[in-house]
Amino acid sequence: MLSELVKIFELANTELIVLSVPNITIVDISAALQRKWGVEADDVIGKPLVKYGAGTISARHIDDKGEARIEICYAPPLGSQITTVFNQTDWHNGEATFKLLIAPHVDADLAEKAIFNERRLNLVMRSGGYALWDYDFITRDTYNSPEMKELLGYETDDRFIDFTAYSHLVHPDDRAECLDRKIAKAPVGQDVFHVKSRVKTKSGQYAWIESVASVTRD
Repeated sequence: MLSELVKIFELANTELIVLSVPNITIVDISAALQRKWGVEADDVIGKPLVKYGAGTISARHIDDKGEARIEICYAPPLGSQITTVFNQTDWHNGEATFKLLIAPHVDADLAEKAIFNERRLNLVMRSGGYALWDYDFITRDTYNSPEMKELLGYETDDRFIDFTAYSHLVHPDDRAECLDRKIAKAPVGQDVFHVKSRVKTKSGQYAWIESVASVTRD
């Protein structure tokens, strides 16, 4: 899945652009590049790359010490232009083809490894009843893998709950020890948490869910 692949690059704090092929339109952008450009993902997703210097987001092929790369120029209406040189590689998801533009500090081998790990992680989660999630306590953004929805009986296209709302689905008898409360009460230095609780599924029934969390602190 494309979202899982982007997540892997984001965990490495990598600048990444995902382009659809053949129309060369931006379909995703990593958080690291959003910060560099000072934009939200929705500001650029759906925008095509145009000829270098002819629009807000433009591109050209360059020769960088014998290596073929892509130079992207982001030119906001107010502010200075920001240029970044990217490596490029193709990624196939079923019948769809995407072009990944990856910041130069990530080499092609590492990019291929990330793609392979994404596929392997997806297989493991589906076969073992696991799901991946991530929560940013600063932005309040929640990421849930498709497997999380499956575990709780939701369809892939269903709107899903965030981290805070998930806690309200925990059985009343288990809420005192639910994950968000454990993290909130934990002393500095405790960064790994493990809980097992009953969680209400879409059908209204409760299922036992075991959660393991690792907290990264600034």
